[in-house]
Amino acid sequence: MARRRRLSEVDFIAQLDRLLTNKAKVSLDSVEPVVIKQYYINGKKDERDTPPRFTKEVTINDVKTGVLEIKAWKTIGLTIQNATMGGLWLIDQCEFEFIEITDCPDFNGPIKLMNSTVKRLVISDSVITGIQLSKNSSVETIVITNSTIEKPADDSLLYTGFFIDSSVVSNLTISDITGEQHICNATLSSSVLRNLIISRSENVGAFTLKKEATLGAVSIRESAVGGLLVADRSDVQTITIAKDSRIDELSLTGAPGLQSLLVEESKIGTITVNNQLLPEGLIRAVEIDTLRFLNNFRKDSVLQINNVIFRTLIFEDFNNLGNLKFSNVDRAVEEQSSIEIRNSDLGKAQFIGCKLDDAVRFEFYNSKLLEIFVAGTIFPGTVTRSPTGTYREYHVLEQQQLALGQLQKVYENNGNTVQALEYQARYLKTIQDELASRLPRWLQTFFSLSARAGAFIGRSVSSLADKLSRQDRLNRKERADFVSLTLNYLSNNFGNSLTRAFWWTITISLLLFSLYGCSIGYKPAAHWWVAENRDDFFHLMSYYPEFLLPTHKSNFIEGPIEHPDMARFVDSLSRIIIAYMLYQFVQAFRKYGRRS
Repeated sequence: MARRRRLSEVDFIAQLDRLLTNKAKVSLDSVEPVVIKQYYINGKKDERDTPPRFTKEVTINDVKTGVLEIKAWKTIGLTIQNATMGGLWLIDQCEFEFIEITDCPDFNGPIKLMNSTVKRLVISDSVITGIQLSKNSSVETIVITNSTIEKPADDSLLYTGFFIDSSVVSNLTISDITGEQHICNATLSSSVLRNLIISRSENVGAFTLKKEATLGAVSIRESAVGGLLVADRSDVQTITIAKDSRIDELSLTGAPGLQSLLVEESKIGTITVNNQLLPEGLIRAVEIDTLRFLNNFRKDSVLQINNVIFRTLIFEDFNNLGNLKFSNVDRAVEEQSSIEIRNSDLGKAQFIGCKLDDAVRFEFYNSKLLEIFVAGTIFPGTVTRSPTGTYREYHVLEQQQLALGQLQKVYENNGNTVQALEYQARYLKTIQDELASRLPRWLQTFFSLSARAGAFIGRSVSSLADKLSRQDRLNRKERADFVSLTLNYLSNNFGNSLTRAFWWTITISLLLFSLYGCSIGYKPAAHWWVAENRDDFFHLMSYYPEFLLPTHKSNFIEGPIEHPDMARFVDSLSRIIIAYMLYQFVQAFRKYGRRS
């Protein structure tokens, strides 16, 4: 059998002209690859001729081309198998029933559609270096399966690896992109994509909408996607992310047509809601690295965030005019989490069953919390300075007073008086710390050492070194306030610590009773375990309970005992101090029965 002759470029072009003119179904095959450097298919070369009218289906198999331009084909189906593109494939002013690129692992060359219409574009088991739709092109359905879309090395060929500009695509389906396959970042500019479906895929790049691009319905399931970024003046209608999907970033910026958002059972890097109207939104059973709210959450918007684990929750320059509800939200356990509220009004946001306790870093700056609703939720009680950014130089104590004072009112309004008292105590302790920061340095050191020695609950003055201090000294009223606050903090933590009040009362009263006993002639024995000394000790201690009564008689100890001046002074001073300590003990005891 004679060996088949390799087709030359001239032979191939002649064969292509003849086949496209006379047959309805054309197959271009070559045992050995055919090289086409550049060819313009437009029927005959005479511009007065019309494009091929009879051909309905073209198959290109085992062909290697350089730069290929297809122009003015009408109503044709094109199948490409096992072909290699050495350069750009340009489709201009064409109407295709379908384009199928299959089994082309070395296809490489980028595809560029201009002023063309394709009912169905299918790419399977192939590697494509970029796709671009531009100049009013229209594609009803794009299906990408088990393939790779790469960004071309030569940026002059395409703007990006996957670029849709001033075009309309009805359906874009990406599925089964696994292993080493990947889809590069895609950009929609001034275009319409009615449906985007991504399923069972990994290594799918981000989709960016800009310049008034419109995206209809988005469905991402069991896939890893770089992101969905809806820039200002662009729009998206519905978003569904479900079934163990992983999204690096979801950003919504003022999309006017967004009707619903559903994110469930997935992992999200960053979710940004910026100046957004959202009639119906639900985020549940999701792990989120960063959840950000910026500008306005518009009126009539609804977003429920349920059973979410977060690392960072940010409200910045934010005004909540809608219905924002957090339910059973927990912080990430593996690393430190943070809540950042800056220049924001949280409006009537709801926090129900959320774990936002002191293990969470709390950054707060000039914001309003008064209208929020809390139930089963404990907010952090300590404001920390931002380690980086614009807000790291504000006075932390002033911001802590602002935050804790509002949280106290929030819990009061919600009927949780006990928790309101806890925040009131922290609020008063912050005022004390602020006054202490203006004391002379030696007094600051003294109170700092005292606080550490007593291991008291609250912010010790020793931590004031990293705060912005004031140089002005305390006036008379402020000194009186500082003394009052310090005594209240030490005695019962502003009415919240019964244990502290009890032990301080016992300790101080025993000290005063010992001093009183010495002043009336009782001396500490060197060997108190001796029977006589022990009896004297217990005899004296039997009067201790009566000594605790501020109304006890001056001669409450029986026997011929003299009361020198020192004894009378200690006794009178003890009545005042013990009465104060008992009052503080009663105040702490009535914590659950008194009203704030």
